[in-house]
Amino acid sequence: MKTALWITGAVLAVIGVSAYLYVTAQQEQQAQTEKEVEEIQETVGEDHEDIGEIVRTSHQFYNNTAGYGGLQSLEMDKQIDQAEENIEHVNEMDPDSASLEEDLGEIKSLSESVAANREIEDVRMLHRYFHDLDIALNYYDGNTKIWGVTETLEAG
Repeated sequence: MKTALWITGAVLAVIGVSAYLYVTAQQEQQAQTEKEVEEIQETVGEDHEDIGEIVRTSHQFYNNTAGYGGLQSLEMDKQIDQAEENIEHVNEMDPDSASLEEDLGEIKSLSESVAANREIEDVRMLHRYFHDLDIALNYYDGNTKIWGVTETLEAG
């Protein structure tokens, strides 16, 4: 009986220590991510306020039409109109950040695919790109989950 109690206590102690170490590591990772995002916001974000405004507006569109379960009831004609706007905007932009330029190129490619192929998955990816760029450029804090699709946030 004493042995069983001792083993149970040891197992619980190991589980407790493991949980503590896991939570601590997650908190440290979150703090590092927040620091990197702040650095990006202070450099790339401030240098590209005009692009940031377009990103904010586009992100709002995707939140309203494709977010929170909206992918199941997309009005594809509206998505195609937005995709064509995205292409037009990207063609007019001239970022001086290689990572932002790469992200805008991906947005353009995804937008061209939405316009031509009407793919729901491309709409999802556009929403994720605009979400992450909104965090990077505009201090967006509506949902701080970072999807990790952009080079801009990775460049930090």
